[in-house]
Amino acid sequence: LKQVAEATEEMLLAGGEERISKQISRIMSLIRFENLEDEDGVQEGGDSLEKKSMLCRASIEEINSWFGGGGSYAYHSFGFSYALFARCALKRQLGEHVHPFEPVFWAVNGGGDTDSNAAIIGALAGALHGTKAIPLHIISRIEGKAESTALTEQFFKAVKNLAAREDA
Repeated sequence: LKQVAEATEEMLLAGGEERISKQISRIMSLIRFENLEDEDGVQEGGDSLEKKSMLCRASIEEINSWFGGGGSYAYHSFGFSYALFARCALKRQLGEHVHPFEPVFWAVNGGGDTDSNAAIIGALAGALHGTKAIPLHIISRIEGKAESTALTEQFFKAVKNLAAREDA
């Protein structure tokens, strides 16, 4: 999780986008459990254990407020979504039983740009856990599941073949 965040931070900061880099800094502070700065640059204190506890105890609405309050700007969605994903990972690390797909539901119910937030978290959960992260009761209700599965398998086969040709 930390490596993905650091690589993303490096890539986005290289682009010089100040609004995104500010959100990335807030996310990295959460992951590193450092002091957070509010919108006026004032630092919120506390030690590492307190920060872990803060992220786990905070309501979804409170976490949303740390990242623009659910506005429809991509940089707000990215920050909020990544924080929810990190919250799930942290809760699991601390021994709490949280399903890997749970942050998707948090995002959908968290307000703001809910479809973007859920898509970002779904992509992160899928990358980390694979399709097993999606509850079966949701998969069973997907329209056109067989066709989508076949097309996905064809796509990955084509990508794998292309990668093998480039390696040769």
